Amino acid sequence: MSSPAHAIYSSKLSLSLQGHAFQPQYGVQLIFNKTARSRLLCSTACNQNPSCRTFDYDSSSHRCRLFEADLTNGAIIAAASQTSIVGSVILSASLYASMYNKSCSACQGNRYQTCSSTTNKCQCPGNSYWNGSMCPLQLFANATCSQIDACRSDLNLSCIINSYGEFTQCLTAQCSIIFTGPTTYSIGANPESLKAVDVNGDGKPDIIASNYGSNTASVLLNTGNGAFSAQTIYSTGAGPYKLTVADVNGDGKPDIIVANSGSNNVGVLLNIGNGAFSAQTTYSAGSGPILREADVNGDGKPEIIVANTGSNNVGVLLNTGNGAFSAQTIYSTGIAPDGVVAADVNGDGKPDIIVANYLSNNVGVLLNIGSGTFTAQTTYSAGAGPSCVAVADVNGDNKPDIIVGNYDSNNLGVLLAYC
Repeated sequence: MSSPAHAIYSSKLSLSLQGHAFQPQYGVQLIFNKTARSRLLCSTACNQNPSCRTFDYDSSSHRCRLFEADLTNGAIIAAASQTSIVGSVILSASLYASMYNKSCSACQGNRYQTCSSTTNKCQCPGNSYWNGSMCPLQLFANATCSQIDACRSDLNLSCIINSYGEFTQCLTAQCSIIFTGPTTYSIGANPESLKAVDVNGDGKPDIIASNYGSNTASVLLNTGNGAFSAQTIYSTGAGPYKLTVADVNGDGKPDIIVANSGSNNVGVLLNIGNGAFSAQTTYSAGSGPILREADVNGDGKPEIIVANTGSNNVGVLLNTGNGAFSAQTIYSTGIAPDGVVAADVNGDGKPDIIVANYLSNNVGVLLNIGSGTFTAQTTYSAGAGPSCVAVADVNGDNKPDIIVGNYDSNNLGVLLAYC
């Protein structure tokens, strides 16, 4: 008779009635799905695989499936085939007690424990853990756990400790983020806006900043490991207040769009490759422009939207191709539009314009009626001095709601959308 240490072919099995199959809790628990000439050969394949805890076999189709699962994380269910049967490996503490943590010679050829190459001791097979008497399978997400190694570490799960110091539940492992002190890089005066985007196509995000007090834009290329090159400086108009980045000429490279609030224009700096940019091309805007970009006419090219704070209007500059733009089309707003966003608020697939009218204490909505044209604004009351606006579905009804920050009221307002 074989000793327990060499019982690889003599595991005890529990067989279900015919007409049943095994259903694992997760697809990752399926070890293989092949054919076998007999149930004996299928069960032998399971016995020879230390990870196998359950198999099912259909004598009609000869399908043999092995699972790294048992009834704690799977179920025996009725099968479509009446010739399907489930076999489960029966485990007991006696199979482990004489071998666990002993030298590898004690578990050579054994299907219940394996030789660890790091400790040279008999240990639990992969995706199982030692609970003090045997090696049950590790647990999946949200399962109750009672020790640190009880969860599937290969799926980034850990047994989380609660505020009382007790192990509780298998959850995704998280680290406590700690940041280094800042590494500083010189740019221009009074940086007002910045973006992090890969401008040279090397897969690393670079930094672009608009320098309000220097009338420049700075580009700092990512040199790897979180370090950046010295800035390359590009001239803008006066008082570059906000900038954004978009591929305006369809060459696959991000270009720079900057709102020059002191020059009352918009500057476009085309990406000419390797993270370098052309001199700006300017387009007239109103007084004190604040910008956004969006494809408002559905041609696949980004347009420029400017809220002209000192002109009490918004301007739309259509992309005419090759990175050029039309003169702005003007739409009236309230007094001092100080924040603008483009979003589809009425579900027609076209981006509309939402603007925060600072001195009118309201929000204006201009609906997109096609071909990049818009209705007159519809206004909604806000608090005092609305200065910024965002759009999101905040109540889960699949309709976009409006969030407005009221600068002079020291609060924000949420306007829920309804039909």
